Formats: sequence, structure tokens, C-alpha cells
Amino acid sequence: MATLAPATLEPHGDEPATAERFAFKMAIAMALTVVLGFSTQLAMGRSTFASPLRVHLHAVVFMGWVAIFLTQSYLATRGPLALHRKLGWLAAGWVGLMIIMGFVVTV
Repeated sequence: MATLAPATLEPHGDEPATAERFAFKMAIAMALTVVLGFSTQLAMGRSTFASPLRVHLHAVVFMGWVAIFLTQSYLATRGPLALHRKLGWLAAGWVGLMIIMGFVVTV
């Protein structure tokens, strides 16, 4: 007597699928890499809080992007999709702010 395996793997209950969990874990890993990378520069003395205001604004905007990315990853896998979509519009506008801050800090 033989049994057939299901053709697709479905998540059990509220547990997200394996690929979704992997994507969220990678989002966490990337966010931690960014934060630890810049923290290391500060700890080694290569960065300082005495930088001009435009550098700090640039940092806030770009770390804000990391926060949006992490939140979006979470909402796509476990949160309400309606909120994920609304935050997507904020993220679209945030990209413009990042481009402007990139120019401001470069010039």
C-alpha cells in the first residue's frame, strides 16, 4: 500500500512558508550587517558625532530605509498585507528622499 505525497507544500496554520521565513531572516541579517558595520566604524574612531548636520540627516534617512525594509519584510510574511501595501507607498516616497540626501551629502 502506497500513499501519495502532496503536490505542493502548504504552511501549517499561521506558520509562514519556508521561503518566506528565509527571506525575513535574510532581511534581519542584512539590517544587522548595516548597523554593525557602521557601529564598527564609530568604535574604531573612523566616524564621529562631530560630523556636519547633513551627514546625520543622511544617516537618519538611510537607517530609516533599513527600518522600512525590515518592517516590510515582516509584514509580507506575518503581518496584515493591507498595512504592508500602505507602507509600500511610504517606501516609494522615501526613495526620493534618499536620492536627495545622497546628493546633499556628496556635494
